[in-house]
Amino acid sequence: MSYASGGRHQPRRLAIDGETVSIRTRSRLSLDGGEALRDAAISAAGLAYLPTYLVKEDLAEGRLRRVLADFISPAVPISALYPRRRHLAPKVRRFIDLATGSL
Repeated sequence: MSYASGGRHQPRRLAIDGETVSIRTRSRLSLDGGEALRDAAISAAGLAYLPTYLVKEDLAEGRLRRVLADFISPAVPISALYPRRRHLAPKVRRFIDLATGSL
């Protein structure tokens, strides 16, 4: 299975011995959402490349199991863009703090 965005297959990025590589795979099933890939993997449709936060419970409950555990995904940078204001709305400030691990 693979993740497709805008009809294009997205490569898998893995860190191997400290070096990041991109791997393109061929897949009969392409989906455009992590939850859909997760559900398909649980239904035994194939292997899925998914973030840990999305499958943590499924791994703990035995619905999924990790393969290629020696390979890790490199960190993906996230940017928060917001209007320049002296005081941010509390919910925006809270989200930024959660996203950056400042809490």
